[in-house]
Amino acid sequence: MGKTRANYNWKNTGFPVVYDKTTVESIVPMFPITFYDDFLGADIVIPPFGTAESGCKWVYKDVSAAGAPTVAKKADIVNGVIECALAADVEVETVEVNMDDQLSFSIAQGLIFEARITCSVLPAASAARGVFGMGGVFVAEGAAHRVAFEILTGGTIQAECDDAVTDTSADTGITAVAGTYNIFRIDCTVQTDIKFYIDGVRVCTGTTFNSASSVSNSKMQPYFGMTKTANAALGTLLCDYVKIFQDRS
Repeated sequence: MGKTRANYNWKNTGFPVVYDKTTVESIVPMFPITFYDDFLGADIVIPPFGTAESGCKWVYKDVSAAGAPTVAKKADIVNGVIECALAADVEVETVEVNMDDQLSFSIAQGLIFEARITCSVLPAASAARGVFGMGGVFVAEGAAHRVAFEILTGGTIQAECDDAVTDTSADTGITAVAGTYNIFRIDCTVQTDIKFYIDGVRVCTGTTFNSASSVSNSKMQPYFGMTKTANAALGTLLCDYVKIFQDRS
């Protein structure tokens, strides 16, 4: 039997998707707008926030003082991986990869975000978090409008939806294991009932994630990284790929 399956109304989106039946990775999402980055090749040198370079879709944001959080493509890693790591200094730090506040995607257009993520070093204290999903313009403590996952101390995984008025979050009941990848999916097909999945299984089914963001505030960019308050806590997040698909406006 083949490893792939096709569904012509995938997750009730109205669009067909070919997917890996074992890992549930979306292999061929047949949406009008599709974006995919596997972080392959020697060209992946991510420039700093505010200095976007031709040929690179990403920038990194470093919020630190004495410390030196890092972001870089890991060398000689099969599949291609971007690593974001906090430093051991007692200070507020954020190291995040995003699209330089270019908000080219919209949760108002049935957006679906998918990423394969792990923490090689789990957040070492309550001050530290791994963060990834879709958000508006960069804010160190989290964009005002966002839909995202967070990996907390001990590997607790939380789902969150914030529309700048109501911030809804819930424990997914899934615990991240250091060095073990999971496939995370955020389905905004219905903006008043945003759904979260881990490895193909819907989580937080008892919580309604309703984003009341206007069409303008629904414009977002993908992001992933690590953040912490004033603490020496460490944490390292690895991103294998990012996929985004949505309807055209």
